[in-house]
Amino acid sequence: MNAQHATVAQYYDEATPDYLQHVGDVLQGAMMTGAPFDSAPQRTLDFIAREAGLADGQHVLDAGCGVCGPAVYFARLFPSMRIKAVTISPVQFQAALGRIWRAGVELRIKAVLGDMHDLEDDGVFDRVLFLESAGHSQDRPALWSMAHRALKPGGILYIKDVMLTVDPCATTQEQADDLRTFNGLYAYNTYSQATVVDELKACGFGDIAIKPLWPMLDSARAEHCKRTDGELNAFGKRHAHELPNLPAAFFQVSARK
Repeated sequence: MNAQHATVAQYYDEATPDYLQHVGDVLQGAMMTGAPFDSAPQRTLDFIAREAGLADGQHVLDAGCGVCGPAVYFARLFPSMRIKAVTISPVQFQAALGRIWRAGVELRIKAVLGDMHDLEDDGVFDRVLFLESAGHSQDRPALWSMAHRALKPGGILYIKDVMLTVDPCATTQEQADDLRTFNGLYAYNTYSQATVVDELKACGFGDIAIKPLWPMLDSARAEHCKRTDGELNAFGKRHAHELPNLPAAFFQVSARK
């Protein structure tokens, strides 16, 4: 495990209890715009299911699965779907196991504790999902190569993530400062929407499509989760920073093997 991935594991080991208490079991920053607080995660996962083309009978890899909130939801939505869910955090892994068993889907979700770069599955998945997780990687080409290898011919890679909206070499000092703060807060390595297309092509993917997720999704719910009764809670104290010059937004990418 390299230093970046060790940092990611430590971040989630420490922060996951705060996520579970104040955010819920879908650990994502972008959710459906205008959705009621309690139903926003479900509506967001329904959106992802449509956009990624999830369907009953598929074998799915959820790479960077958190505590398996999305995996459990998809397994309930599609009764014949099988899911392999991978997290690098021991704390998340234990929480995921509990959720899987309580949901009664332990025969169809296999939770794995490990580094998603190191998976050795060959040609077995219909879909590979990175739901706000690929930005934790320090070696995205290796990550995309893993995904390409793991997919069946014709299988789809689906990425939902925060990405740079400007050339990383052309940021202002204020933008660079906010980006550095954001990456430090979330153990992230925010990448460019333009760069990811070139990286996927180099790995052999085709039919690459990228589109912004606003105004359908926004981060209003995540901001709301940082406060309880108007005061910063534990989740907020860990993550509350004003980043007015952050040169990033949420996008989705799909690509076919």
